[in-house]
Amino acid sequence: MTNHKPHNESLLKGQTHSADRVSLSDWLAGAAALPTITLWQPWATWIMRGWKKIETRIHPRFECLNGKRIGIHAGLRVDDSPIVTHNPYLTREQIIFQPEDVVCGFLLGSALVTGFRRLNDRDSNDALIDCGWKQARWGLFLSDIRLAPKPIKIRGAQGIWTFRNGGTG
Repeated sequence: MTNHKPHNESLLKGQTHSADRVSLSDWLAGAAALPTITLWQPWATWIMRGWKKIETRIHPRFECLNGKRIGIHAGLRVDDSPIVTHNPYLTREQIIFQPEDVVCGFLLGSALVTGFRRLNDRDSNDALIDCGWKQARWGLFLSDIRLAPKPIKIRGAQGIWTFRNGGTG
């Protein structure tokens, strides 16, 4: 497990989408609570940069998030496996990142889940991982990425957890 420096604007370095910073109330879209998932880095940053458009799992338990805005939390772990360090779906410049380019232990933003289904090999480019494996992969299709007004230092959890302004619930 690796901890990294507090958030800075380097999270946005290399951003290729139109994610905007908004006020906390606008970001929460009037909701009292935000269902949230925690991802290892750099996967969470890749979502916030618009590079990873499908979040995958090997189970269908996240289907309940379909049609909802969800929080994207960067967990405390950094994935340094070959699928990250030699990802065939990203350019070399996208793969290479400095530790200060990613932050861990922060709620980074949110995304709208516009679909959920079992994935196939045609989904690999948007998922940044091979989806044609014999093992089933299920995907949350993400759009309307919104950066939090300021990344929020908060402890994440496995599965789906709830962010409430001021803490978890």
